[in-house]
Amino acid sequence: MRPLAIDFAPHTARSLWYRLPRSVLLLLVVSLVMSLVAGWNMLALAQQTAQVQEALAMVGEQDNAPVEKVRPSAAPEVTPTQAVSVNTAIKKLNVPWEELLDSLEEAANPKVALLELRPDTVSRQLLGVAEASNSDAMFAYVHNLKRQPMLTTAHLISHQVSEQDRNKPIRFEFTATWREFQP
Repeated sequence: MRPLAIDFAPHTARSLWYRLPRSVLLLLVVSLVMSLVAGWNMLALAQQTAQVQEALAMVGEQDNAPVEKVRPSAAPEVTPTQAVSVNTAIKKLNVPWEELLDSLEEAANPKVALLELRPDTVSRQLLGVAEASNSDAMFAYVHNLKRQPMLTTAHLISHQVSEQDRNKPIRFEFTATWREFQP
């Protein structure tokens, strides 16, 4: 037989409390705990907001403080010696490498290997060291350098045959003067 739910107690708030199912009671307890945690977080955020507003107020006060105007200092006088050394350094840095390398590439010969380049910016001269498989290739390379529009002159300075190497390549030095370059 099934149990009968007979309740003769009057319907008051206290009796209602005892009649609630356990799941509803659990839900009420969880809701109460969540409300307490949310209240605690809200209190912490309110404190942080107050601190940030206080910091902003301090920054605002600092921004409103009178600012001392800084007077720019006069440029130092440049002596003629300093001007010459600065101009010399600028000339050394302003080698027209792209144009020079393009000229050297145009004059390239498969039988000649370019080994070293040293620019002299004061005299606008390029000193180079190369190695050729034979004397005809060496002379052809120097002749091709003379025909380049960026270079005004090209001269063979010295050459030497490498006797230790079985192919006996010719190592030679050349100089070439480049034109004044205006970008």
